[in-house]
Amino acid sequence: VRPTGGRNVVIEKFVSHAAGTNLMESLMYELNDSSSMEDLDKEGTPDHRWLLKFFSDLFEDSKASHNFHRNDLHVVVDIIIRGIETFDVTSPLLPDYLALLAVVPTKSSWSHQDRYRKSDIRCLLEGLQR
Repeated sequence: VRPTGGRNVVIEKFVSHAAGTNLMESLMYELNDSSSMEDLDKEGTPDHRWLLKFFSDLFEDSKASHNFHRNDLHVVVDIIIRGIETFDVTSPLLPDYLALLAVVPTKSSWSHQDRYRKSDIRCLLEGLQR
């Protein structure tokens, strides 16, 4: 959610604000809750799509992406995998999940840590190619 000019003031404030951790926990809860709703239709909700985009933007920012604790990163990966598994290839939500999946391994500490669920991610992406 970047305004013209490339600066994302919300993320800048988030990174510098001490309450960022509480905000992150709340946002992760919301993303996890909206991803697990059984009655979430194939279109998703505006809030759900906004959260996916927001998390993608967070991971695009190097300072913000490295503020994720290891366990939080694991939760985000779990949410992404479940989201991709939930929706079929025609779902408009799939590109949002794939965009988030594209930035987590490349822009966060995931690649420097334990590469949580790497084989699951590989299998998931291979399955989408078929």
